[in-house]
Amino acid sequence: MYDNLIFIKFFFVIFSTLILLVPLVIRINKVSKIDLIDPIYIFLTGFYFYLVLGQLEIVNFYYLKELKIISNETRIIAMKYVMIAATIFVYLDYIFYKKNISIHRLDNFSFNLNTKSSMIFVFILIITGITFFILNLDRFGGVFEYLNFTITKGKRDEIMRGLGNYPFDLLIYMSFSSLVFIINFFKKNIYISIVISILVFSPYFFFKIILFDRSSILKFILFILFIIFLEKKIKINLRLNKKNFFLFFMFLFFVISFLQLGEIRSSLNLMIKNKNFTISNLIKNYQKRSSKLYLREFTNTNYGFLYLIENNLSLSNNSNSYLHIIYSAVPRSILKKFKNIKEEDPIDSLISNNLSNFYFSDYLNRDNKISITNHPLTEAYYNFRQVSPFIAGLLFFLIYRIIFYLINHKDYFISRSSITIYPYLFLFWRSQLSGFVSYLFYVFIFYFLLMFIIGKLKFINDK
Repeated sequence: MYDNLIFIKFFFVIFSTLILLVPLVIRINKVSKIDLIDPIYIFLTGFYFYLVLGQLEIVNFYYLKELKIISNETRIIAMKYVMIAATIFVYLDYIFYKKNISIHRLDNFSFNLNTKSSMIFVFILIITGITFFILNLDRFGGVFEYLNFTITKGKRDEIMRGLGNYPFDLLIYMSFSSLVFIINFFKKNIYISIVISILVFSPYFFFKIILFDRSSILKFILFILFIIFLEKKIKINLRLNKKNFFLFFMFLFFVISFLQLGEIRSSLNLMIKNKNFTISNLIKNYQKRSSKLYLREFTNTNYGFLYLIENNLSLSNNSNSYLHIIYSAVPRSILKKFKNIKEEDPIDSLISNNLSNFYFSDYLNRDNKISITNHPLTEAYYNFRQVSPFIAGLLFFLIYRIIFYLINHKDYFISRSSITIYPYLFLFWRSQLSGFVSYLFYVFIFYFLLMFIIGKLKFINDK
């Protein structure tokens, strides 16, 4: 039976790859160049890694609490849903490709960038982000106490969210990105702008590196890459030459290295904190884990999807996970002041009670609510069952078109600010929709509104 499943998976990967190459083919111009700043490439890269490669796990769920087995039928259904969602997205993209979206009010909307207003804008973002950062870590006794905890990063994040997580990561990320393109607006040199901004935020980067927070590090790397692509108008010539081969293998090396970094993160932390923990210990730990972990980052996001399909689970009458979007952006501490305790996302609650991200049998009795992440198709299935791939495909297309519209906006501030969303187009595939919408909420409500208000204050306008 598994021989047949491997055969099916082979054709699934081939067919899915061909589907997802269609947007690339229709965008190649007459001189065989593609514009890297089009958000569809980072969006579909995330789709391919998390939804296509995520289906390639063949090991049964030995880490389920009740040792249930996921059937081949369930795995095939999951692959069908992924292909349908991909086809719907690609078909809509083909229909609307080169068709302009015009939203008259937003088309005429612009920001008045000047030296004073820009300085005040960045200063407010930085101060707010640092304040939230201090408030979060004070719950653990401070920065150094937080770093010295022996618990995993995931457990620390869970405790922080439970105590009322202020969105310091979002605000510091927006502070960094806004500093980059505002300096660039006046200096007209994107590389100098990036270097200055990195120096300003170097303590925060050092903190994230010590934690080996891959998602945060990747977010900043992708932002820097895409802001350079935009400012330098970089395009790739699709030819079989040494430069493209080099770029391709560098990309693969980066992906594999970044994936494996997560597998030695705990060991690296032990090396820093424990003098008796040596490099040889790190190598032994990695060898013990490495045999089945090359795709773990991607396959982990698929386990919740398989679990729901296998057990025919969906929402109850009064529990729709998409409603979580409404209040997910509001910090728990603020809701407590109004005697409104933030609810758990129902899909998170359901799956985390049955799955763990630990995969070795000796960890089977581990009581841990930190679940594997769930990709957006999992959430769509939870809410809409058999029609989920159609809903998801449409939803994916709408998200892409919104970002595509913003990057092509005539206003410098809006266009450059949209680059901050690009990393989330990749990370989107490892989280529920509420997490992605939360960031859009802060961008459109807090970020843009703050800049608009500051720009309208007459007493700070340049004379």
